[in-house]
Amino acid sequence: MTPRIQADIDRLRQDFSDLTITEPSDGTVHVRIPDLHLPNWWNPTATRVLLVVQPDFPNSRPAFYVGHEVRNAAGNQPRGANGPHAIDGEQWMGLCWNWNWDPGRETLWRLVKAVERRFDEHD
Repeated sequence: MTPRIQADIDRLRQDFSDLTITEPSDGTVHVRIPDLHLPNWWNPTATRVLLVVQPDFPNSRPAFYVGHEVRNAAGNQPRGANGPHAIDGEQWMGLCWNWNWDPGRETLWRLVKAVERRFDEHD
């Protein structure tokens, strides 16, 4: 793990003390947040999050996933959802949400906060 990724994880841990880290043999770092709270128009109202961080972070935006069971009030997946994806023996839903990624200012904390803000929208 690079010092930059470690520093970002340390910052993220300030808000999500229960996060866990694994380092698969492919060089990525997997950051799991077990309990991200969602607005009440999502079911369930909390989900797990997985960030897959490439070794060249922050030059590349991490892939991010949520629990495959997340649905809106109408029973639909969030816009941009894909999957399920099996990662480390768990089922995840990928999310293709586009926003500008500026390697000079982005952090893992900012990415998780962007995911939270995106779930504030009604799909």
